[in-house]
Amino acid sequence: MKTLLFEIGVEEIPARFIEPAKEGLRRLLQEGVNAARIPFGEIKILATPRRMTVFVDGLAEKQDETLIVKFGPPYNRAFDESGNPTKAATGFAKSQGVEVTELKKGQKDGVDFIVLERAEKGEPTTIILPGLIKDVIAKIPFQKKMRWGAESFEFARPIQWLLILFENEQIDVQIADVKSGNVTYCHRFLSQGPITIGRPSEYIDTLRSNGVVIDETERMSIIEKGIEKIENDVRGKALREEELIREILYITEFPYPLCGSFDKAFLKLPKEVLVNVMKSHQRYIPIQDENQSLMPYFIFFANTRPVDDMVVVKGNEKVLRARLADAEFFFEEDRKTNLIELYERLSSIVFHVKLGTLKDKTDRLLSICNYLCTVLNYNDIALMNKAVKIVKADLLTHMVGEFPELQGTMGRLYAQAQGEKSEVATSIEEHYLPTSGNGALPQTQLGSIIAIEDKIDSVVSFFS
Repeated sequence: MKTLLFEIGVEEIPARFIEPAKEGLRRLLQEGVNAARIPFGEIKILATPRRMTVFVDGLAEKQDETLIVKFGPPYNRAFDESGNPTKAATGFAKSQGVEVTELKKGQKDGVDFIVLERAEKGEPTTIILPGLIKDVIAKIPFQKKMRWGAESFEFARPIQWLLILFENEQIDVQIADVKSGNVTYCHRFLSQGPITIGRPSEYIDTLRSNGVVIDETERMSIIEKGIEKIENDVRGKALREEELIREILYITEFPYPLCGSFDKAFLKLPKEVLVNVMKSHQRYIPIQDENQSLMPYFIFFANTRPVDDMVVVKGNEKVLRARLADAEFFFEEDRKTNLIELYERLSSIVFHVKLGTLKDKTDRLLSICNYLCTVLNYNDIALMNKAVKIVKADLLTHMVGEFPELQGTMGRLYAQAQGEKSEVATSIEEHYLPTSGNGALPQTQLGSIIAIEDKIDSVVSFFS
């Protein structure tokens, strides 16, 4: 039993591609090795933005033997009443390269046939691996694939190198214009040039000493400890979000935690705006105090060990300051316009070329809501009509134009600032819910009704 190691070195793969690709690769590899009749132990798949690495432990050095069974013509056609072979039997035997005496009687679906049983010896694993690995790599699932150069081969990003070792033996494979070898490339800045790997057991430690933490568990531990240290330093609590932490995990090979700050004057912006700018656009982790109010600090991870931490910190602070200044300008400009004034201007946004504008859609919602109010015994139709007219209005604001993730949220905030009833303001944000199969649901009756009618209109309109 030996260990198979293969590494696919690539240009940076988007973080959202990696986990589905790992699952697909594991499934394809299991199916391929099983189909090849090669016993194996455990499959372990590791990934960073620049590499996908597979360890197959306990891989046998040759295929298992197998019994090949070939069915010929029915037995009563292959032999006559005296037991002598007919042309059907001799023809089948000749086609299989055997004597008639080697044929046996077998049964399938209650019918007797002549059968040839042949033991097939296992090939050495080194003979099987090149084709198996090439086939598996070509089928790894990605949301989007690309071609490069003059190649017709497709992958998430161009492949730069292939490392394939069966214990200490190099396996030769060519994919697109890349030939495999026993060489890897480590961190772009913390290592130099190609590095030779002698056997799979050297791989993880060699990469670590050259600036690549390939093991996701180890990399996640570095991220968590870095967050905890900065939390203690500023006496705050990081606003953790699993999706963002997983993204940081897969955009770094050497996560290096740093803490930046921004002008306290920006804290007058709504918390939702500040959090969105930091998380969605910069991949920063906000920090809040014990009262869950934001503090003027953020956590981020460099993908290298800087020569001077403060140079990197100041660079990221400068970028965030510009983004927050934009958000502040948009927020102040938007507050000059009342949401109801934007209702007529919804005619400037096409919902669908065959279904009209967003104003047309909003007018359809007004008709649907009047019907639903009757069916559901909702009595405040005037309040419902007011809410429906402004439910899409924030799509015309500067803030949502720049930060689309804030649709609904900004409508709620602007409605609250303009003195709308809390149920109306909340319904603007809630009418988009749920955003997924297991997503949060609207909590107010008004928000629930508008959410239902919005989805009714979309479904019926597109089918019609």
